Amino acid sequence: MRPKSLAEPSSAIVLVLLGVVLPATVALNSGSSSNLLNLTFSFGLCSLSAYFLSRNLRERSLRIYDFGFWVFTYVWMGFAPLVQFSVNNFPTTTPSLDLSYALEAQIVVLLGVFGYILGFRRTTKTLEILPVVPIGALHPRVKIVATIFLLLSGVASAIYINTVGFSTLFLYRSEKRLLVTAISEDSLTQTITFTLGWVLSLAAGITFFYVAKSVANRLYWIAGVVAIIPCLILTNPISTARFISMTVYGGVALAFAHANGKLPIRTFKIAFLTSIFVMFPILNYFRNNPDSQYASEIKLDFVSGDYDAFAQIMNTLEYVHRSGIIISDQFLGPILFWLPRQFWADKPVDTGILLANFKGYSFTNLSASLWTETLISFSPIGVIAFFALMGLAYRKLDDEFENQSQLIYATFFPGALYTLIILRGSLLQATGGLVLLIISGFIVRLASKKIS
Repeated sequence: MRPKSLAEPSSAIVLVLLGVVLPATVALNSGSSSNLLNLTFSFGLCSLSAYFLSRNLRERSLRIYDFGFWVFTYVWMGFAPLVQFSVNNFPTTTPSLDLSYALEAQIVVLLGVFGYILGFRRTTKTLEILPVVPIGALHPRVKIVATIFLLLSGVASAIYINTVGFSTLFLYRSEKRLLVTAISEDSLTQTITFTLGWVLSLAAGITFFYVAKSVANRLYWIAGVVAIIPCLILTNPISTARFISMTVYGGVALAFAHANGKLPIRTFKIAFLTSIFVMFPILNYFRNNPDSQYASEIKLDFVSGDYDAFAQIMNTLEYVHRSGIIISDQFLGPILFWLPRQFWADKPVDTGILLANFKGYSFTNLSASLWTETLISFSPIGVIAFFALMGLAYRKLDDEFENQSQLIYATFFPGALYTLIILRGSLLQATGGLVLLIISGFIVRLASKKIS
């Protein structure tokens, strides 16, 4: 008989609290009887997500990619819509919603969830082209790669800071956005240098953490801290989107703890889950100057524009039905994100912008979750297929980490948290950072192996 896990009490609490108590409290206090069926669907998704979250907590392995998926699904696709339907109040950033598409949107969400479950349940084989090297026998080229990353990060960060000004980095997000736009119209260069600066700094710092562990030299711990400074400055929570800040700071903390041999897996998961309900809304305080007339309140009601993901699925269905376009070329935008628009005049716009223009919204900075992206590009069948492939990929990543934990995974932890950005979308905005994380992580991993 398997011994009881220390996580079982906490996982049971999570299941009861998130799967029953919280959604029941919302549903029973609903003042809208017209949304009963939608409430039932959302309640069911909350319970399903809570079940998989509690099961994830029972695991002795990390399973952090799987954890990230269920956190997003619970909050943005289950609990937030449940609250919105219960009070019959939806994000002000997505007005004039056609609620006749609500049930169909629920089905689309479930198609993606069940596709993910099918994909994640598939076992994967670990194919190793290169033999694994124990952490204590790292090849010297790992230090060279980390140093190169640090230098490239320093150059990119310097260019970006020189363009926008150092003091601009600590303005409130709305003020920074306006000032940066006024300073330079070359947004592509700003985006490239900003992304190169924080991603390569992150990869360099985490790599030095692992080097420090392998050679037992404190100087490399210091080098890791120094290397990570550009990343922490560029992505500070005052001027940077919360999803990126949480990815960076959470990823650094996790990687440092893992490299130091003191990774509190369950404690982190529970703390992160709690922070989604508490810290995420609180960080909204930095969106605008609190002294301005546009100052944002700290909202915990799940009806603000931060939780427009489900509403955007309804808008997507309306767009698909009215336009008659079942399969579109929207997916080409993220794939060819690197191609400047001046070389491709008809390059698809951000999906959030596409839907905002379709609905006639003046505010276009809207999310476009993976459900929206796959639905608008590949039809409902594509939703199932895409999420099944994603589930398979997440299982592969989680399994490889457990099977080869002696390797350096420079971007494993930040990448796991970055999946929240991918899930929320839009893909066109998120793809650049994701690709650079993957490439830099692969280079470090390759450098940490012996080539026979």
